[in-house]
Amino acid sequence: MKSAAASERQSLHPASSKDLAADLKSLTGIQGDKSPARQTLRFHELPAHVRDAMPRIAVSMLLYSGKSDDRRITINGSRMREGQEVSPGLKLEEITPDGAVFTYKGQRFYKGVIGD
Repeated sequence: MKSAAASERQSLHPASSKDLAADLKSLTGIQGDKSPARQTLRFHELPAHVRDAMPRIAVSMLLYSGKSDDRRITINGSRMREGQEVSPGLKLEEITPDGAVFTYKGQRFYKGVIGD
């Protein structure tokens, strides 16, 4: 039988990345690699000439919900909803738990909030 001190020490260890991923999947409802972000190019994978011509995308707030009508994102200081045009030629297609899917002049891509 474990002592109370041993149990307390064990609870202070961080969860594994596998456990964290499972927790996120259960919270967001996204299973496996079926999310829009996994089915489309990432921003950094776009050809350089497309990235260079694209307007700036600066995300300062993201609110994700299982209901698409409740999702919000602030891009370049403007509150946006799915389907709105961010700037000429750049459309916000879908808000995901960790970023958004856009189209720019027919090119569909995902841009994460962190590290993309």
